[in-house]
Amino acid sequence: MKLLKGRHHCMPSTVEQLNIIHAVAWGADSQAFYLYYGKDTTSSSIFKQVMILMELLQPFGFNNNANVNIHDIAFDCPSGKLGVLANVTQDMSHALVILVYNTVTNEWTNLPYWIDDVQDGVYSMMFLNTAESALLFWNSNQIYYSYQNGFDVGTMEVLSCNTSVLGSTPDDIIRQVLVSDHGDIVILMYPSNTLYYSRINQHHLIKLSANELPGVQHLLFFDSLGRLNSITNNSSVSPYPLALHVAGSVYPEVCKYRHFDHNSTADVYYLDLARQLSLSASLTYPLYYFNTIKVLSSSEKLLKQQVVDKFEYYQGWQTLNRTLIIKSRASLYGVDDYTEQKEGAMTDIILEMKPEMTDMSCKLPDAMTVHVSLGCPPGRHLQVHKPTQCQMRANYTIPRSALQNEGGSVSTSSKEVLYNQDIGCPIKTHYKDTFLPAIDLYDGDVLIEEMAANYILWEVHGRSDYSYTATMQQAGCQSRAQTWEKMQQSFNDGEQAQEGIWGPHNYRHCFFENMTTPRGDDDLLQPYEILNSTGVNKIVWDTWRNDSIYQFTVLVIDPQYSFCHLQTSFGVSLIGLNPSDAPTTTIMRLSIGLFAILTLSLAFVSYIIFRKKHIEEHELYFAQDDEENGEPGPSGDDVAPSINIFNVARKRHKWAAE
Repeated sequence: MKLLKGRHHCMPSTVEQLNIIHAVAWGADSQAFYLYYGKDTTSSSIFKQVMILMELLQPFGFNNNANVNIHDIAFDCPSGKLGVLANVTQDMSHALVILVYNTVTNEWTNLPYWIDDVQDGVYSMMFLNTAESALLFWNSNQIYYSYQNGFDVGTMEVLSCNTSVLGSTPDDIIRQVLVSDHGDIVILMYPSNTLYYSRINQHHLIKLSANELPGVQHLLFFDSLGRLNSITNNSSVSPYPLALHVAGSVYPEVCKYRHFDHNSTADVYYLDLARQLSLSASLTYPLYYFNTIKVLSSSEKLLKQQVVDKFEYYQGWQTLNRTLIIKSRASLYGVDDYTEQKEGAMTDIILEMKPEMTDMSCKLPDAMTVHVSLGCPPGRHLQVHKPTQCQMRANYTIPRSALQNEGGSVSTSSKEVLYNQDIGCPIKTHYKDTFLPAIDLYDGDVLIEEMAANYILWEVHGRSDYSYTATMQQAGCQSRAQTWEKMQQSFNDGEQAQEGIWGPHNYRHCFFENMTTPRGDDDLLQPYEILNSTGVNKIVWDTWRNDSIYQFTVLVIDPQYSFCHLQTSFGVSLIGLNPSDAPTTTIMRLSIGLFAILTLSLAFVSYIIFRKKHIEEHELYFAQDDEENGEPGPSGDDVAPSINIFNVARKRHKWAAE
């Protein structure tokens, strides 16, 4: 290993699935190089060897036996590509070629550009921050360019000198090549301190005055505002008036437009799947000159682009206001290879909006260059509206009637569970009220919007004493909707996480009639188990316990809503339950019925006994009264039938009077 180059000038990739390469190492005479990915969980360094694909050299007239000498390897930001600048020799032929390796797809390509007249010495290379792949490479006294994906190539020449050899003396060599965020290109020669200037997509250099540079050895750098500064060995920093010297060097050339402006303010724009990004730029130019604003993208096939133009006219001038609206092209609904297609749609893209006609006489910035990250924005997550302060219980018991086994039967025992303190306070709701959680989408602590996508939920401990208010028919289904029972039937290979059973990877809506799975007449009368903040479906409770607590997990299943895995948990505590309000179970109904029958039976028997005894007392009283009056009383078995009803009534009246 002879050379090691770090990723010092690249903005780290914002796409999670891209493994970030921190450095690359290679030997001078080698057909391989090594990528350094950092350290793994065991603190072991992760290296990957990459062999140059020799078949790529065939268009240049070489075969697999050619000798490859790597001069430099550069990072192409932010595409995940590496450029390999190599000198290839075979027999009496030699050429300087540029090969491109995609670290994400492991594919090789070559640029349609090479140099046959290779000078001795070391060559260096740098990729430029443009939508169309562009780079500079140079030796000790010449600098070459490759713009527009390798189709605009050549050697930079100094204006008015008609030479591409740089330097004021034969001993001069290129010491620094700097590129600013605005597109300035500055070349410092040593030891003469000669400065050359150009811009991205320009083919010429202009020589600048070095009077303001220190006479001692120094280096140049651009600060965060794009200003050029020099720093000496003793850390003395002095500014260099770059714009002033450039304007003086290009005079009397006049820019072909008056003003260019744009609204880009962020270093990186994060673009999720269901969202769109609007960028705008304005260009003011003379009516008698043709000009327009070009829109360029490093990956057009992944973006939907819409351009809206508005013109304003002044005396001799016109202004073009161009708005660019972009969103992801990804269509992930109903695909079989959901994960692969999602990862393929997530990438970092460079967008440019710039004047069609421009030159070095125009003021900077003369282009808007923005980085767009297609993927899950950092810190994107769900938050459920819930109390911030409460008295949380450590544990509680789920009755066996509220638990179901895998086969759907009621559990034979209750379950003691812990309340997960990490999900925060439970939401209190009345047991007679329908319930729908209020869920918001956040980036870190910043509210983005109310989450309005389809989602599912499940009780983490298996409670089943809740249901849904809407049927599939009421939800608008034209075919049978997905349910937990149906989705679980397709997983018979052992344990499977809930989000693996049903999620954005296999979600199918029910709003079109599915001819391949005919439905029965009663299919659409089943509960609809998918929720949405704008839908008709809600949760309804089926419990009689006053301390019923639920712990739910929510998962967004709409594959077109976000690149993120959106899942969160929350608790619910039911209030308002009283024992008198408790719905009766089958055992309770039987117990109450048996008690009522026994009570009525005892009352009836008591009434019969009491009545019989009361009648006997009355008959005995009447008999004694007859004997006292000399009337023969009935005796034996003839007592009851021998009593004349009128006689009894007369005596009863007499008895009542006494």
